Amino acid sequence: MLKNFFSVVLSLVLLSGLEMNASDRKPELESLWAQGVEYTRHGQFEKSNAVFEGILKNYRLSAKMKKEVYSRLCVNADLAGDYASNYRYLVLRDGKKHPSEEQLSVRKMAQLPLQSIERPDKDVSVNYLVDSLFYEGNFAGCEIRLPITIAGKEENVILDNGCAKYCVASERFAREHDIRPIDAAGEAIGVVETVSMWFGVADSLSLGELLFRNILFVVIPDQYIDNSVLDINAMLGASIFRLTGEMAFDNERRTIVFPREQQDLASNVTIDDNGTHYVEAVVDADTLTVQLDLGSARTALSANYYLKHRDKVVSEWTETVSYVGGVGGMTEEKVYSAPELTIRSCGGTFVRENAKVSTVKKPNEGEEEGAIGNDFLLSFPKARMNLRAMYFYVGE
Repeated sequence: MLKNFFSVVLSLVLLSGLEMNASDRKPELESLWAQGVEYTRHGQFEKSNAVFEGILKNYRLSAKMKKEVYSRLCVNADLAGDYASNYRYLVLRDGKKHPSEEQLSVRKMAQLPLQSIERPDKDVSVNYLVDSLFYEGNFAGCEIRLPITIAGKEENVILDNGCAKYCVASERFAREHDIRPIDAAGEAIGVVETVSMWFGVADSLSLGELLFRNILFVVIPDQYIDNSVLDINAMLGASIFRLTGEMAFDNERRTIVFPREQQDLASNVTIDDNGTHYVEAVVDADTLTVQLDLGSARTALSANYYLKHRDKVVSEWTETVSYVGGVGGMTEEKVYSAPELTIRSCGGTFVRENAKVSTVKKPNEGEEEGAIGNDFLLSFPKARMNLRAMYFYVGE
């Protein structure tokens, strides 16, 4: 989401999963545990569940180790949008006597009908818009917007898998489009700071001939999301990507086709426990792990890259100032820029002009060394993405 500019990449603070220390496991569990986690990383949640359920069934575990297994099962259910299972595993892990805010929120979600998609037995094509952004008269990247119908109203909303797990709306948009509160709340971690938010549900929304039902939204107070550069009315987040599966981008015609028969391509995308997607990218012969973020207006390198390559960046790049904004407000930071940066990833080579590297780690960043965004995707004639099968390829 507009990394290094007005960004509202969201990571929801709901699941405080534990992680078992290797020293706490029996040696024979090591390979099983690693296999289960690897299945999760590639979105194969059912396979991962089978591994961890097998550990519960076939091994005598301490109470602590059982909690660790239930935490892994909670992660899988949360990422899959299976809130009934998530709640069940949370109760098994923590009990019901003193429910946490997390458990109470997930219980509310578990009581809702499942998020689902209804579609015709054919390919569905949708035209998209490119929303150009400017700040102080300078071009600041662009966002992809898709036309949806919600509560009988047509709106062009942002496409953004960087909104981890859920869709997102401003309070104004939620109020005007019948997104109903479900009495569940949490915190949204943005680029600038962490702010309060609440959950709501839209009974339905349509995207072309695709009909989505019971879609959960994270709703952000207007004062934390308003800015003069981008109208952040609503965003179709990772749940929409998961429900649709394959998306074929034709960037010359500016269409996305949602094919009825989906391709079985090798997975080159991974997901972490917070729902953030990653791919590998080669920069200056170094292979980096970077976020795949279609809400990011521009591809950039992060403070993690800067810290690892400080001497090179300081000596070869030019120090300048950049503005970062989004959830929580706006701030200014020191960055370094280069005339161009060549990035090879997902089957394509992209030259990013006026490339930037941050020097300050954002609250919503993990260990990634950057993010590839819309400028990367839109520079190729075609691209194919499936964040259910976990692949993303660019090219002809």
